[in-house]
Amino acid sequence: MSAIMLVHTSITITKTLRDEEESKKFINKLEDAKTEKLLMDVTRGTDDHIA
Repeated sequence: MSAIMLVHTSITITKTLRDEEESKKFINKLEDAKTEKLLMDVTRGTDDHIA
């Protein structure tokens, strides 16, 4: 019985760590997209002043 509990606990911990890592990747993608949009807006703003 203890072996089954050990395996179950190991699987649960592994899934939790994986989910945490995936959420960090998703947050980084969102931050990258926001930064890229901000840079595009700034670039467009400077192009308008030049023309």
